[in-house]
Amino acid sequence: GVPAAGMLAFGSTLVTATSANALEVDGYWGSETTRMYQRLAALEVVDGIVSSQPASQASANPGLTSGWDWVSDDAASGSGTIKDLQQFLKVEIGARDGLIGPSTISALQTWLGQTADGVLDGPSPTIEALQNYLNSHSR
Repeated sequence: GVPAAGMLAFGSTLVTATSANALEVDGYWGSETTRMYQRLAALEVVDGIVSSQPASQASANPGLTSGWDWVSDDAASGSGTIKDLQQFLKVEIGARDGLIGPSTISALQTWLGQTADGVLDGPSPTIEALQNYLNSHSR
């Protein structure tokens, strides 16, 4: 396996040595962030794609970048990746539709200890916190 991220001290500067599989913590949720979540959640499909998401959420959430399949709102059928995230976050069962939106984003923000405003800016402190979580829990 890949060794876990370690800390190396050089003089008074602390440098983080990342593993080969570590995500770049940049505050943007692209295909690599999705792929890491899919791997960590042991989902059947690990492709870096969040399928069939409502296009209205793309402009509202500039932190969501590559790998998001934006379709017209009425055609959006949701993604297994987001359904899994909603289940993990204990989103109300009737609202586990696989669609990213303010309620799912707010639940993620609350879980990560961020301000729950239902929006993922670019760059987003919430996405940075998610990327750090994924890095610290990946094998």
